[in-house]
Amino acid sequence: MKSKVYFIGLKKEEYIYLITIIILYLFINLFRINFYPIYIDEAFTYLNFTSKGFVSSLTDYPEPNNHVFFSLISNVFYYFPFDTILNLRLPNIIIGGITSGILYFFLRKEFSHKVVIIPHIIFTFSYIFSFYSVFARGYMLIIFFTLISFICLYHLSKQFNSIDLIIFSICSILGFYTIPIYLYVFATFFIYLCFLLYKNHLTIKHFLILNLVIGICVILLYSPIIYFNGIEAITNNKFTQKIERTVVLDYINFNGKGIYDKLLGVKSGLILLLLTICLIFITIISPNKLKHQTALALLLFLYSPFLYMLIHSVIPGARTWCFILIPFVFGITLILNEIYKITPIHKSFVYLGGILLIIIQSHIFIKSNPKYAHPFDQVGETIAQKVIKKGYQNFYFDNKDLLSEQVFIEFEYHRKNKIIHVKNHSSKTLNLDLFDCVIYKNGVILNQKISENFIEIYNDNSITIMGKRKRKTQ
Repeated sequence: MKSKVYFIGLKKEEYIYLITIIILYLFINLFRINFYPIYIDEAFTYLNFTSKGFVSSLTDYPEPNNHVFFSLISNVFYYFPFDTILNLRLPNIIIGGITSGILYFFLRKEFSHKVVIIPHIIFTFSYIFSFYSVFARGYMLIIFFTLISFICLYHLSKQFNSIDLIIFSICSILGFYTIPIYLYVFATFFIYLCFLLYKNHLTIKHFLILNLVIGICVILLYSPIIYFNGIEAITNNKFTQKIERTVVLDYINFNGKGIYDKLLGVKSGLILLLLTICLIFITIISPNKLKHQTALALLLFLYSPFLYMLIHSVIPGARTWCFILIPFVFGITLILNEIYKITPIHKSFVYLGGILLIIIQSHIFIKSNPKYAHPFDQVGETIAQKVIKKGYQNFYFDNKDLLSEQVFIEFEYHRKNKIIHVKNHSSKTLNLDLFDCVIYKNGVILNQKISENFIEIYNDNSITIMGKRKRKTQ
């Protein structure tokens, strides 16, 4: 007897499973949101974009650290009546829950519920997905837009539908507007679009209009940033500057497997190799042409980072490849679908395997991030608490570049609605007695002498903090 459809196209068991997983995801990550102190990149986002409003988000592009579309979303959440950190982090956990739900519906439409359970759990509780469910950066949006675009192109490979093309266009535009590294995602999709064009799933007219619309919209959206910061702020910043291709080749040779480690939080070279072998095997044995195309597209996606590093001649951070999680999980789904055909496994064992995976993945996350997103965040938190406790309000930072310590201090003052006045490096002689606190890098000779009114309140291998003595009360 078949189970009746219970809700939004799902059977009762499927609906209960999905709700349970989403609730568990929200519960775990809401706890983490309140457990982990501010991450340096989050603090920078808040100070420079979230707290300054929409104009700053639309026009400023320092370092770069403005994930523009995420910053605009955070401008809205800034006015929510919660703690500053919670407001900043809420968008990603909401987007993450929606993304997990969409992935399940997509996979369930193509495969049985039993096949989908393990891949869906791997995705929802994976290290990279968990990290950006907690910490306020734009990479969760990259994963979200990659998934929707992947679904649209999968549909187009079956049958042309203008709605899929429109949704793909919107996701591509917003993906680029979140972080320019979406170029790597779009480049892979572009290759697949060329394949669809070749197979007559797409007309040359639609192909040209699609790419033209995306290109024009992205240029228009970034035009305020280009006007105020110059095009090089995007194309030639310190993270996108080209290096010798031989250096890139050496990196791929010695560290290539490591670019996937951030996906699951463990050494992933062997996992990738097994996945590759299984996908190749599926393309050989399966008579289904769509399955052939899908497996080959997944392999293209999985190995695209090597191609783009060589073409672009850069070595991006591992987080750049967060979008690989989508083809990785879909590849696992294809493989499990074939395994379950050969070896019937009772659903109860699949559920037990899912529970075990949640425990293992949670352990990996805690082990990688026991108390902080980054070890330096502990230093920043310690420093910020020290100066707030002293009641300082006027700060002098003797450094031409923005110090990370300054970001942490300013964030905590903003968060607690405390008054803070900041003066950065000056080549002119200043009367340091006008300040409550002087912070400078070790080994730097100050232009001004620090009087005996100051005492050292913090010192490490990087910086020294001198604070003004408290006046004795009569």
